[in-house]
Amino acid sequence: MKKLLTKENLEKIKIIAIYGDTGTGKTGLAYKIIELFNKKVYFLKHPKPEIIEKIGYQNLTSLEEIERLQDCIIFWDEPQLSTPIHDKKTNRIIANVCSLARQLSITLIIASSDTRVFTKHNEAYFDLWLIKDVDFEMIKQGSKIRKAIKNNSRFEPSGFRLEDNEFVAESRKLREFNGKHTFKLPKIWSEEHSKPYRNSERNSERKCEKTRVKKVRKKQRKGGKKNV
Repeated sequence: MKKLLTKENLEKIKIIAIYGDTGTGKTGLAYKIIELFNKKVYFLKHPKPEIIEKIGYQNLTSLEEIERLQDCIIFWDEPQLSTPIHDKKTNRIIANVCSLARQLSITLIIASSDTRVFTKHNEAYFDLWLIKDVDFEMIKQGSKIRKAIKNNSRFEPSGFRLEDNEFVAESRKLREFNGKHTFKLPKIWSEEHSKPYRNSERNSERKCEKTRVKKVRKKQRKGGKKNV
């Protein structure tokens, strides 16, 4: 198959989605894409900015800062860790960020392990989907991600598996490259760059579970009072 990850190809698109389970190499793939460009690189709300600053990247602490940028790369890794995805405004926020990036000639990369980040309300904003290893049964019905996996499964999608150096591409603008690809990690890569997100993901999952338990208990208490 033709090589997808080239500067020539990626200059044809602006908004990239990377989806996959925790620890499947999403951040490494994003770094590989960033390496292909000769532009300023900004991370959005990085949990440990000192790590990226050592390699010349800058950290944005708020979404408002995007308005002052132009013709650069912005990487937003795990948006659900900095933006409450249970909030109804979240889909609109992500859609607005994508729209603004396109207006300002910014290449925007959004990576997440949570399907709630990529919904039917914002799917159309993404020019290129890069899918890492994921549990097919956990993906929402009718989603772009689910369709891409079905298209790239020889037999049953439930058996879909990818190695850390593999990904599936899906794009209308680069449709001749749709399918499975491999990549090599960039020279600057180290596990230090992925660990901040893994720790944050675990903390986020714990918080979500605690919130869910509290809601269940609250409903149970209300139900108990009604029965008295």
